[in-house]
Amino acid sequence: MKKLAILFFGIFLIAGLTAQDAEKDMKKAGRLVGTYNLDPANNADKLSEAKSLIDGAMSSGELKANSKAWATQGSVYAELMNKDIQQIVLNPDAKLANPDAAMTAFHSYQKALETAEKKFEIKDALAGISTILQNVNYMGSIAYQRQDFERAYKLFNATVVGDKLLKENGEDRFFTDDAQMMEQKYYAGIAALSGQMMPEAEMLFTELYEADYENPAVYEALYKVNHDKNMEKAEKILKEGRTRFPEDVGLLYSEINFMLEKGRLDELIGSLEKALEKEPSNLSVITTLGNVNDQLYQRAMKDGNEEKASGYFNAALKYFEKALDQDPNYFDAIYSIGQLYYNKAAQLTQEMNALADDYTKEGTTKYEEKKEQSDEMFEKALPYFQKAEAINDKDMNTLIALKEIFARKNDFEKSNMYKERIDALNQ
Repeated sequence: MKKLAILFFGIFLIAGLTAQDAEKDMKKAGRLVGTYNLDPANNADKLSEAKSLIDGAMSSGELKANSKAWATQGSVYAELMNKDIQQIVLNPDAKLANPDAAMTAFHSYQKALETAEKKFEIKDALAGISTILQNVNYMGSIAYQRQDFERAYKLFNATVVGDKLLKENGEDRFFTDDAQMMEQKYYAGIAALSGQMMPEAEMLFTELYEADYENPAVYEALYKVNHDKNMEKAEKILKEGRTRFPEDVGLLYSEINFMLEKGRLDELIGSLEKALEKEPSNLSVITTLGNVNDQLYQRAMKDGNEEKASGYFNAALKYFEKALDQDPNYFDAIYSIGQLYYNKAAQLTQEMNALADDYTKEGTTKYEEKKEQSDEMFEKALPYFQKAEAINDKDMNTLIALKEIFARKNDFEKSNMYKERIDALNQ
């Protein structure tokens, strides 16, 4: 029994010594960072030693409820953050020696406030938070520029949390007012969205939405985060945004993409025309208008409405030619015109084949008319596909179209040549 008691006493003694050592290292780290601040240029080794000591002290777990220890860690990492900022000022592409320093400094001061029991501890923790927020925000901007979006989100969001803590404790805020705070929350949301951090993005943008934040990008962002999980909600948000900000191009393009997904082609024409009014030189919008009219043409032909089909065909051709007026070598428009004529030729070929068994004079006449029209459309398609091939000689659809056209022209040598090239690409 006596041996067991001695054993327990030894355990308690070791634990006590460990806690004392951790506190001793923490205090020394505080003194070292103070020495470093007196002459940073000549005391870089003091900061490195302080980091090693505070890291070891905090990792023991003995000081997790010690406000002073958290504040000391905050002061060490604040200086490490400042050193990185100095390097960035000298060289914008400089590699960060301590990329986590800013968040560690903020988290440490936040924990110092949470564990504070005395007034001076609260005051010191709040002073630490207030001191570092400007640089934390700056490091967030650097992270965003470097496309480190997760880090940027955390840093931007830290300034929002820090501002809230200062406000709740009666201190001067980091932001001048709530409007500036919401703007920062918006930047944090954009960083989260860019980093595909959808839950975080949704949380921030929902807060902005509920606060009636005056920015169309809030609606665009909420549409994106809900797109794959709640299309009904996404559509509702999109409609609200388009109603509130009818001139916003971002929301307009979101609406266009939504209608494309849903196949709402008739409605889509109006949205695309509005987009073209805003950006008359946008080749993507112009060719999309051509493609939508092409799809409507095919739908009208399938429904047997030749009058509507003719109108859509002419509109599609007009937009593709408009694109070529701006860029004569724009592959998408060149190929699309060839495809437009090719599809019309194929439709006429089907109508021609339907008359193949009608040996009456009238049937034969109609057959020949359809064949002539079909051949004419294939001939019109040919030079566009040849030009498309000259721009991209590995485009499979172009090669297939050329193979088929030459086969119809009974030029089997060329048709076989394209077949061989297609087979080679498929290997």
